[in-house]
Amino acid sequence: MRAALEEVTDSARNRTLGLALGTCFVEDDGHCYNQVRFYQPDGHYLGFHSKILRCGSHDDPPQGEINDYATSDLKTFDLAGRSAGGLICNDLWANPGCTPMPDPHLTQQLSKMGARLVFHAVNGGRDGGEGSTVNWNYHESNLRMRARAGRLWLVTVDSAEPTSIPCSSPSGVIDPEGRWACRTDNIGEAFFVHTIEFN
Repeated sequence: MRAALEEVTDSARNRTLGLALGTCFVEDDGHCYNQVRFYQPDGHYLGFHSKILRCGSHDDPPQGEINDYATSDLKTFDLAGRSAGGLICNDLWANPGCTPMPDPHLTQQLSKMGARLVFHAVNGGRDGGEGSTVNWNYHESNLRMRARAGRLWLVTVDSAEPTSIPCSSPSGVIDPEGRWACRTDNIGEAFFVHTIEFN
């Protein structure tokens, strides 16, 4: 895993690209974190956000990924002079079906901490049925409402696999008014570029 991480980060550094890199990684403390790792364009590692609202059942005790990954405190990162944060999947929308803890409104917390931009990594489950459509609508509404409430730019990307059915959530860039500034198709792999103009 570390060799693959070095290959990706070295490639980005050689192209002077900053990274908000989603991964599951075992840190030096021996714990595995579902995380977004932040790197400056010169390759300097800034730290990571680990998923806080880890999914689990409403059993006592809860079952699911809540038992598989460690977590850490919410924080912001200085990216090219702008305060940014990271969130992972359920961190943003707190799906009531798989969130056994209260919703702490992490986008609002990041906004109060001074973040202007949030990178959101998603790997949502779906089967193409009616439940997937309900989840899609919930995810999109949350993305737009929480961007607007926090006056945040949101860059959100969902996994495209399997490419034969729609993703679990839209991918693209949402502005602080909650409008899509850039958006991909809802099915299949896609790449996008968008210039964010901060006021």
